[in-house]
Amino acid sequence: MLLNYGRKQLSGLAWLRFGLALYLIFFHTIPAYKDLPDWLYQSVSAGHISTSVFFILSGYVLAHAYLDNDGALRISARRFIATRILTVYPLHLVGFALAALVMWVQYRSYGVVYAVADIPQAMAAYSIEPLLIPLDIGGLINNAFQHLTLLHAWNPFYLTFNIPSWSISTLAFFYVFFALWGGTVLRLRYPFWVLLIMVFVNLVAPLSLIANDNYSTAATGFLHTNPLVRLPEFIAGILLCRLLQDRGTVVLTQPQFLGLLALIVSLMVFIIGLSNRYGPAGFYLVHNGVLLPLELLLVMLFAGVRHTRVVWLDDLANRLGNATLSLFILHLPLFYILTRLQKALMLYLNSPQNQLDLQSYSQQLKGVSLSFATYPLLIVIIVVIAVFCQERFVLKTRRFLLSPWKYQAKSTEAL
Repeated sequence: MLLNYGRKQLSGLAWLRFGLALYLIFFHTIPAYKDLPDWLYQSVSAGHISTSVFFILSGYVLAHAYLDNDGALRISARRFIATRILTVYPLHLVGFALAALVMWVQYRSYGVVYAVADIPQAMAAYSIEPLLIPLDIGGLINNAFQHLTLLHAWNPFYLTFNIPSWSISTLAFFYVFFALWGGTVLRLRYPFWVLLIMVFVNLVAPLSLIANDNYSTAATGFLHTNPLVRLPEFIAGILLCRLLQDRGTVVLTQPQFLGLLALIVSLMVFIIGLSNRYGPAGFYLVHNGVLLPLELLLVMLFAGVRHTRVVWLDDLANRLGNATLSLFILHLPLFYILTRLQKALMLYLNSPQNQLDLQSYSQQLKGVSLSFATYPLLIVIIVVIAVFCQERFVLKTRRFLLSPWKYQAKSTEAL
């Protein structure tokens, strides 16, 4: 097996991106099913890894696609920012609209709209703060404004509307940073040592909060979404690209590749399991710091994977990899809508003479348990919708809005 770091194709990273998106979907959706084996819940409890690796990937792919060997942007900074924002913003609006629909249904059912406190599953046992926070009309308008202006990642107190979309807000900040200083990072004289410094910088925020015994919702939200806190991961991706761009080829047998992959994943599982013994302090360290070297190794391993030379398989990898952002942003509102439709259908089919009591419909719907047997079908539907949205809406919208610029670099279109 030949790992090639000098080519333009990033087929291996496409599969990695899709795998990360799938894992994040499992993390957010499997807990909705009750009475599953505990090992299954535990195996999907580290969804934060997907986001961290995705930020590393973003830095790596942007440096690979948009910077030349001297660190200069291949297109103007203005056009780069416009291209990237117009890639994510139409998608963000779709997710926002779907989430607003879900919140409207929530209001119709309960007479109130709730924000969700940033309390991950691993922190739930240690938190005494409420998980659901009711929003008045002022809070609703303020949060809508933050979402529409891509500022909501800076709000550490709670998550609302389309919860995973905070990553779009963080990426928007990264795009501006990359346009201004990405080339400077790539040109740094000692990239390995700077990368090592980023590993330690990534630990500053969690260690500071641990030292102050601060495990509040606001502190957790600060570590989770704040763009400045997550910036070392993005910078690390740029530096990794610099280290690998002159690497050429590395020969690995397939067993060696799979063995290294198994070793990286096993070490991650071991460290996450060990961190559980140390409560919120362990969670903070795993979420923001100690896994970064292993995450970088994971990206490095997949970054050199060649095309399979099976045309349909390589095409599938590119389509799924390109739809990663769509999966990140759309999966939660789509899952909510699809499961509510599933519950409504089950309720209708199980009602006498297929008639529903509309006055108690909401309460009846709450009493319907989801069947895990249909879960794979729901995931397939979500993936298909995400790919369709990426190819038929996001890319076409971006092309239309950027048409006055007449693309200079067609090869970067799908990245």
